[in-house]
Amino acid sequence: MLNLQWEDLDCLEVEGDLEKILDYSYNAWNLDQRNTRYFVRTFFIKWYLIIDDFDIEDYETQEKQLMNMYEYGEKKLLDVTEVKWIIGYCISLNPEYFMKQGDNYEEVRIKGDKYLHELALANPDDIYLKSLDYDFGTEGHSHERYLDWKRANREQFLLYVEENFNYDSLFSDCFKELITMDLDKKD
Repeated sequence: MLNLQWEDLDCLEVEGDLEKILDYSYNAWNLDQRNTRYFVRTFFIKWYLIIDDFDIEDYETQEKQLMNMYEYGEKKLLDVTEVKWIIGYCISLNPEYFMKQGDNYEEVRIKGDKYLHELALANPDDIYLKSLDYDFGTEGHSHERYLDWKRANREQFLLYVEENFNYDSLFSDCFKELITMDLDKKD
């Protein structure tokens, strides 16, 4: 995975000024829309602050900007692994934020699962993308089997986190927690 550390945004995330984070990241992305790091990080922060109902001033504007980024990403950047990952991940979890009038909730969610599955197939050595496919997209696997598989690959996941999410930011902290969740738990 591309290094997604963005030092200026990381500092803002650590400081916690949500409006400044949203404005800074979106403005930076608007100036350089093909910048993968800017796209992924801006897309994530907008989605995360909206879905977790953080205290931000204008949800309607943030939702419109997120939809604008989604449409741009699908048209112009979907061939970029990191862009397809963040879009697939977010729409798999919250399709309602990415639906146009007349869209079917389940079809939008399945599109996100499909993106994650395609990425896992295209990147067979990426343990994290494989785990997302296992967790979101693969039919017939129980949650217990998924957890057993994840725990059996514990060291690979820890190495993945160290290589890809080893900086202080809301983004990094979120994915560190998601990736390492359940690694040490025993049923």
